Amino acid sequence: MPSTDAQFVGFLKDAETFVASYGLIIANAPLQTYGSALVFCPPDSDIKKSFWGQRLPFIKSVTGIKEGWDLQQQTLEGHGDLVYSVVYSPDGKILASASSDTTIRLWDALTGAPQHTLEGHDSEGFDMIFSPNSKTLASVLYNTIYLWDVVTGAHRRILKGHDEPVSAIAFSPDNKTLASASKDTTVRLWDATTGAHQQTLNGHGGWVYAIVFSPDNKLLASASEDTTVRLWDVARGVYRQTLEDYDLEVGSTITFSPDSKTLVSVSYDKVYLWDAVTSAPQRTLTGYHERILAIAFSPDSKILALASKDNTIRLWEAATGTHQQTLNGHEHWVYDVVFSSDGKLLASASRDTTVRLWDAATGAHRHTLKGHNDAVIAIAFSPDSKSLASASGDKQIRLWNTAIDVYQQTFESHSDQVCDIIFSPNGKMVASASNDTTVRLWDTATGVCRQTLNGHDDSISTVIFSPDSKMVASASYEIIQLWDAVTGVHRQTIDHDRGVNAIIFSPDNKMLALASHKVVQLWDTATGAHLQTFKGHNDRIGTVIFSPDSKMVASASYEIVQLWETATGVHRQTIGHDRGVNAIIFSPDNKMLALASHKVVQLWDTATGALQHTLKGYKSSTYIITFSLNNKILASDSNDNTVWLWDTATGAHLQTIAGQLNIHCLTFSDEYLKTARELLCPSDSSSTSAHHKDSTSIIFANEYRITRNGQSLLWIPPDYRTACADYFKNVIVIGNASGQVIFLQLAIS
Repeated sequence: MPSTDAQFVGFLKDAETFVASYGLIIANAPLQTYGSALVFCPPDSDIKKSFWGQRLPFIKSVTGIKEGWDLQQQTLEGHGDLVYSVVYSPDGKILASASSDTTIRLWDALTGAPQHTLEGHDSEGFDMIFSPNSKTLASVLYNTIYLWDVVTGAHRRILKGHDEPVSAIAFSPDNKTLASASKDTTVRLWDATTGAHQQTLNGHGGWVYAIVFSPDNKLLASASEDTTVRLWDVARGVYRQTLEDYDLEVGSTITFSPDSKTLVSVSYDKVYLWDAVTSAPQRTLTGYHERILAIAFSPDSKILALASKDNTIRLWEAATGTHQQTLNGHEHWVYDVVFSSDGKLLASASRDTTVRLWDAATGAHRHTLKGHNDAVIAIAFSPDSKSLASASGDKQIRLWNTAIDVYQQTFESHSDQVCDIIFSPNGKMVASASNDTTVRLWDTATGVCRQTLNGHDDSISTVIFSPDSKMVASASYEIIQLWDAVTGVHRQTIDHDRGVNAIIFSPDNKMLALASHKVVQLWDTATGAHLQTFKGHNDRIGTVIFSPDSKMVASASYEIVQLWETATGVHRQTIGHDRGVNAIIFSPDNKMLALASHKVVQLWDTATGALQHTLKGYKSSTYIITFSLNNKILASDSNDNTVWLWDTATGAHLQTIAGQLNIHCLTFSDEYLKTARELLCPSDSSSTSAHHKDSTSIIFANEYRITRNGQSLLWIPPDYRTACADYFKNVIVIGNASGQVIFLQLAIS
């Protein structure tokens, strides 16, 4: 615990960040204060250092967590589709988000707690705005405007009158008027309190798609597909002026400067500035070769920031039209740009999944905010400039603390999503493969990255160890690389111009089988020499396996399984199936081949090709099958979340084990039946016996949490969500979308 005043202040600040980051999970499950919150908070956190000894007893150790706090405060989840708009209430207390799931959600801006879900919108892309007094939220559904009470989430008013869909809405700065623009070519003015219709503004010759009040409340501007912008006197509700913009496109942006002196209209790759008082054109900003997607004035009205499809943000002096500088760094379109209220920061949101913070005065890059897994579509600063909200196609809203300055952390991780992760058979190493085109080898005991293997030019889809744990093979679309797992030395490159569907080592470690389109190839792992090419499939090969003695290879396409001799290349059997082949596996004694299909599993004699048993009773397809080590039991999954056990000699059904969610593999050992991220552990050591249902202990890691026997052990925060996972004994290793690899050791017998 802290011993000095300075340390105590630091401790309190750390505690505040801890609560802001994990407040929701702590409120919903208080014990997770000593579980998920302690596990996933940074190692240098004062809270973690002080309370790690009081963590939940099943937690032994964790590595791979970010060393210090970053700018992210919270991740808000609940929307069922992409979030395309996010806005703070003017008083800063509420955050509103609009989603393609047709809902608006209201959140407590300080704690992130969900307040209300506003439903009733039966289409996506609707507009929403807060009233200046923060008491009302207005939203649009076709030709109707809904006014919602922000405190209760209830309807306050329903405004009807437009004959066509409403395309835009705006509150007047004095909170008295709501304006609406419509495809019916009109602008309507409504009493913001009573909802009474006050006036209809006519004059446009086409769809009115944008409206905006001047900050001084004197003017209302409307933009139409008739290529004009009209200015209206707010006090008298009369027409003032027409601004001709012959390049104006439907959907273009119009906005006033904060000082109300300038009106800006955007036309694809040009920006027009007008004197809002005299309506005289001032200047045109050009030089773009791609569409301008967003504009923002600095609070002092001196700088205009323009975001474009050319991946840049350009800063212009509003008074002279002088180009000041171009901010580079984004790798894709910049969807949104916004200044903080204090004018110190500029934030940009991009399709490259990041948000960037820039010094508004100098244009210097301050931070790159990473965490979203899809395009960041919209951003908003809180009124006090201390927080930034970002909305993304990944269905999330993230809150970032912009009031603190943190160091840019460097720690061992991939720079892109982890696509595959696997333990070596001896459990001493973990291999992770990523979209960043690298393979990393990690020490299981310490979680330290031992090797980074470079050699691919494309995303790596699969990584595997040889059975003796001495070799690693990794596959991208047209290349397979072989590496020494201990030294990281590159051994072989196998090229293939048809794409790689599957790879597997032979049990004797001497061969590597490669399935590509309609062909299987065998390669010598020691020399890299090509040994055999097996042809005979008429469709894409999805699976290839070796027999346990390495003497046979079986390959499966949709309706055919082929058996081959590895030494001679002689074709042994063709097994047809009219329901599609989902999985195949040899029995440990090499005598049987099991085939999983739609609602059926079949057992075949590998020597004669004779069908031995057809196992029926499934309610849905089965994709994963495995034999017990003594060949007597076959375990198979089903899409109804069950595992079925069968007697291989008689074909009799022995047992059904229910509740096995998200099964991705099944493996027998002397001690347990392993189901991807689950262990079915009997009290005795005979997992090959069907009588272990009542003593089963299940450890399961899905995207959101780690559970035991269906009870949550640890909630996985959004930053660490599982993209792929594996485990060995009591160590769970998780790879996530941001490239991190986390090792969690559990103290569970």
